Amino acid sequence: MADRAAGRPERPLADLVAELRSESDRLDALSMTGDEAAAVRGVFSWSYRALAPASARAFRLLSLYPGLEPSVPATAAIVGTTPSTIRRLLDGLAGVHLVEESGRDGYRLHELVRLYAAERVREEDSDADTDTAIRRLITWVPAHRRVRRPRAAAAAPASRPGPGARGDAAGVRRPRRRHGLV
Repeated sequence: MADRAAGRPERPLADLVAELRSESDRLDALSMTGDEAAAVRGVFSWSYRALAPASARAFRLLSLYPGLEPSVPATAAIVGTTPSTIRRLLDGLAGVHLVEESGRDGYRLHELVRLYAAERVREEDSDADTDTAIRRLITWVPAHRRVRRPRAAAAAPASRPGPGARGDAAGVRRPRRRHGLV
C-alpha cells in the first residue's frame, strides 16, 4: 500500500483510504500490480486450494456469519453438521491459518480472510445453498441464544441503628442482645 501511494504521488491518499473502506475493493486495494503472488487474495488462495471439499465449504459458509468470531455450535448450524464434525473442520482451517482458535468454543476470522471467504461463497455456492445456510443460522439463534439476565442491584447496606438498639427494614428497634447473661 505504501509502495502504491509513493509510486503515484498525484493520486490523493483519500482515494486509497476509500478503496480500503470498501469491502468489495479491499482485497484489490491490497494487491500489487503485476505481482499476483504477493497479492493478499493470492496468498489466501494457496491455503484455500489445499482444502478438502468439506473444509472449503465450511470456510466459505463461515463468511455468512455476521461477525468475526463464530462459535462452534453456530458454525455447525450454518454448515448443517454436528459440533464435533465442525470442530474437526475448523481445526483443519486453523492448521492452514485461515481461522484461529479463540477460546474454548470459538474461532476467529481476520476481516480480510472473511472477505476472501465471502468472494468464494458468491462464486462457488448457489443462492439456494447460501439461503439455506442463512436460514439454518436464523433458526438456530433464538433456540440457543443465552439470555442475559440483569444482575440484581447490590442491596444497600442497612443503616446502623443507634447504640442500645438494632434496627430492621421497617425501622422497628429491637433491644440489644446482652452477652453473658443466662
